[in-house]
Amino acid sequence: MLSDSGEAYLVFLEAIHLGECAFYQLDQSLFVANGWNIRKSEAVRQGWCHLQRTDIGTMSSVVCMCREFTNGDQCFHQRFLLDYGEQEFPIERNMQDVQNITILFSRTWDTLLEDSFINHFSVANSSSHNTVKNRVVVEYSGDNRGGGNWTCVKEPSANSCEHIKHPKQTLRRLFDGHLPPGDATASNEVIDVVFDRTEINTLAKSVAGVSTSVTHKPLPPPVWAQIAADGRRAAVPVVRSPPALIKLDQSAACSCRRDGSKYSNAIRIEKRSSVVYNLLEAHQITTEVQKCPVCPHGYIGPDGTDLGLFNYNNRSWFTIAILDDYTAHFTKSETPFVSWVASTACRYQTCSSAMPFVKEKLFRAAWFAYARLLQLDRDMSCSRCGPTPNVTIWDGVTLSFSQKNILPTLRPPTTVNESSESKPAIKPEATLQLIAERAVRREIVTILQGPTLQLPKASHSPDASKPTTEMTNMMQRIQMIPPVIPKLCEIDGSLADAFDKWFGFGVLFSWKPVQAPHQELFLQLAAEESAVQFINERALHNLKQFLQHPLRHHTSLLRLCPAISKVVNIDFESFGSPSKETFEVLKWIYVRSALILGRLKKYGFPEISPALSWRDDWRKTGACYGMPQVRNRPRYPGIPRENSADLGGIDLRGEGCQKFYLTYSENRKTGGLMVVWCPHSVCYGFHIIPRSEGRNDVFSAIFTRWKKAPEVVIYDFACALQPYCMLREPEFFANTLFVIDAFHAKGHTKCGRASFLTNYLETNPDLILVNSSAGESGNSGIRRIRKSVSYMSQDRAILYTRVFLSIWNRQRIRKMEGLSH
Repeated sequence: MLSDSGEAYLVFLEAIHLGECAFYQLDQSLFVANGWNIRKSEAVRQGWCHLQRTDIGTMSSVVCMCREFTNGDQCFHQRFLLDYGEQEFPIERNMQDVQNITILFSRTWDTLLEDSFINHFSVANSSSHNTVKNRVVVEYSGDNRGGGNWTCVKEPSANSCEHIKHPKQTLRRLFDGHLPPGDATASNEVIDVVFDRTEINTLAKSVAGVSTSVTHKPLPPPVWAQIAADGRRAAVPVVRSPPALIKLDQSAACSCRRDGSKYSNAIRIEKRSSVVYNLLEAHQITTEVQKCPVCPHGYIGPDGTDLGLFNYNNRSWFTIAILDDYTAHFTKSETPFVSWVASTACRYQTCSSAMPFVKEKLFRAAWFAYARLLQLDRDMSCSRCGPTPNVTIWDGVTLSFSQKNILPTLRPPTTVNESSESKPAIKPEATLQLIAERAVRREIVTILQGPTLQLPKASHSPDASKPTTEMTNMMQRIQMIPPVIPKLCEIDGSLADAFDKWFGFGVLFSWKPVQAPHQELFLQLAAEESAVQFINERALHNLKQFLQHPLRHHTSLLRLCPAISKVVNIDFESFGSPSKETFEVLKWIYVRSALILGRLKKYGFPEISPALSWRDDWRKTGACYGMPQVRNRPRYPGIPRENSADLGGIDLRGEGCQKFYLTYSENRKTGGLMVVWCPHSVCYGFHIIPRSEGRNDVFSAIFTRWKKAPEVVIYDFACALQPYCMLREPEFFANTLFVIDAFHAKGHTKCGRASFLTNYLETNPDLILVNSSAGESGNSGIRRIRKSVSYMSQDRAILYTRVFLSIWNRQRIRKMEGLSH
């Protein structure tokens, strides 16, 4: 048996911080923890004990009901709460008292069964006073219906007891009446919920855990993921048989990272038994350590990276190769920690390892500590698209974790602060469409939408007197043409003349079908979208040049506006020059669009803030982009609901886009991940969406990171994003084309074709080569880590996502550089 102090207590502390020995706070004074077997130095999985902390003046007293140290000595649970209680569980005077309350304090997925959970309840004996002695733990394993296995820790041999009654009621009310099945709030792979007969909502707290390791030197990316931008870095040795003794050197340090926690000749050197875990087997070794002079229970140890080793805590060492191995697995296919650790344990048995592989929680903690040291920079840029791509593909991905785990450090690009510029002159603008009158727009769309307008020819068939449904609909559309012409004349005579010439009875009675480009042009003129979606500032400038010199070799200037380009080309083929009607309509389009653009512009081009040209710590903010922040997101006090989230649903008027925004995230989860790709499927950045996806996410990410807006923004909701961006920053986004890719276009049945990428492919060859599905390809890869991220804390979710996307990028960059095998 180990001593109850010294090394044995350090083993207990490590188990607490790794989560191998669970420790929860239920209220200000009540705690519950796994029992601890001091002889085996391991947690008692089926054994739980309650603790009670009492404050007496400035001192604290702790009572523990565990079975160890019954001779009156202080147990490890008590020592931990006295040593670290203020740090891990600071006093909160407003914390709810849980007297006579049944608490679901731990809920984890059962890795062996689908849709099965392991739940732990702290149950009060309602007939007794609320003391630490009168509480027991009840365990339930099964689905949310409660039909699994119930066990009372106090009476484990009994099939049923009085203590199980209340937890059964709690589980039923929790999932049948208040939460959808399978949903709860999570923290570091453990779901903590408090629920009781009075519907109290206080949450149990668990120990934060350790995020740093003794190894502290930066680590290069795995050799199979290195790219030219990494430069020449010393290769990490491959360890097959570790040295029997690893000595201290000048690089040795303590994991606390405090000043004075490094190797010193003045401190006595001790030797500690340790284990190195390799790909195939574990090796017993000896590690030299020194007592850390600045932290109470820490030890200074060797770094080990020069040997190809990773020192997690001076007891558990891992070869860099085995840590890289997990990185390879989870980035290639869906591989949660549980699955990989289980398969590695089998491999150890196959190779007759003298010691088994570590448990999942220890390996997970070690891998995250290793991932924090990986030098994964210079990989969010494509060699073909450059540091700031002109064509960007944006998409929100359902990669989320519990909202309970959101920390105050989370700072997406949508965040505004005291340095954000206020722009009160920006206010909503009405009638931004080319044709301002709504009724006229609706009539034009009714006339022109559908099969090409054409009068049916007379038929001598016996059934000719029986009109078909298609014929009836066509005749109804044609009968609407004469009344709409004078209405167009009130807007502008050129529109009425063109409409009459292209769709009037003169052309219809010639028995010729209406030209499809003419029909398409007027449909886009009557669309609900803003005029600057139909023709942006760059295309407007080109139109002006063409109107000044309407020559055939200048028609290429119109390629940025396909509806105009096709009509003009028909005129050149038929008449050798633009017809009078076409020319006058183009002049009207130019004047009307320039007027609308001028109405929107109220401020100059946004300046770059030199003080912001540095990179925030993405590990905390959750915003990780390949370029630094160059501006703050402004405030727009003149826009109503500016700080509100985009609502899901459809346009209730039935006129606009019917695929506006859906609710992507599950209840009690974050809103997902906003990711930007280039056409070569290289990720240029991402940020965590705290609540729900919206236009603000794309707008703010571009505005705060791009010095000049991209020429093309491809997004599922580009039809809604374009007016959002142009209202707020028209100078910045004036030349940007916002389009929906072909994959997502199916649900946008009410959107004008000016919002679709396919509309531009025929006239703009530059866009033909754009792989608009690059984002969908990347997003399908991200879904490999969806399940793993869903139960992580914020810092781990961010780091795990960054490692995945960095490796994803590096694999594609290596192909471009000809380095892939």
